[in-house]
Amino acid sequence: DLKQQNSLVKWSVDQGHTVFMISWKNPDASMADIGFEDYVVDGVIAALDAIEKQTGEAYVNAVGYCIAGTLVTTAMAYFVSKRMKHRIKSATLLTTLLDFSQPGEIGVFVNEPTISALEKYNLQNGIMHGHLLGVSFSMLRENSLYWNYYVNNYLKGEAPMDLDLLYWNGDSTNLTAKCHNFMLRDLYLENRLVQPREIEVRGTKIDLSQSEAPVHCSTRDDHIALWQATFPGHSAHQRQTT
Repeated sequence: DLKQQNSLVKWSVDQGHTVFMISWKNPDASMADIGFEDYVVDGVIAALDAIEKQTGEAYVNAVGYCIAGTLVTTAMAYFVSKRMKHRIKSATLLTTLLDFSQPGEIGVFVNEPTISALEKYNLQNGIMHGHLLGVSFSMLRENSLYWNYYVNNYLKGEAPMDLDLLYWNGDSTNLTAKCHNFMLRDLYLENRLVQPREIEVRGTKIDLSQSEAPVHCSTRDDHIALWQATFPGHSAHQRQTT
């Protein structure tokens, strides 16, 4: 959402919506013990509290891109399990995995030896550095996202294209050790999120199938979150999914 011509935020505001966005802190090693559940409660749910305080509005239509969609969905299930007010009236999920059984090309890294090595790295460093995550994703399409820049920029001396997506792709962020390890093992390797009551958030077991708000999912031509993987995952809601 870096320019007006293709801004989802601008379009939403033009339709009369009041839009809030979460700006995530880029963690360092001092935040190693911040986990996935903390991103849910102190991120998504805290943002809902801030919106209500600012506007007086208790309910939102949430949009989550990639792992943010996973966090939104987890928050919805948490509200149900805690018998709290269902503050997310609808969720729109873009390239969001809930069922990690078909992880796409990144599945080449989803195996016990690789994940064990990454877990050890994370525990030693406190974070998974964003630039390493960026290189990993770029290597999944190495001709267009890696070697292309080496050949054109370093060998030919050509300036890179002025493209907002290139800026976005290079604007990587770190992940805390605890959160990344959870995602690697509990989500990707063991696929526990879609299993009822297999995941806990602050001591509360959650079940995605109990979420009551309608869910809209959208994905196309993404090499990381394949539509064949993202769409079936939303059947876990067993409610209103489009």
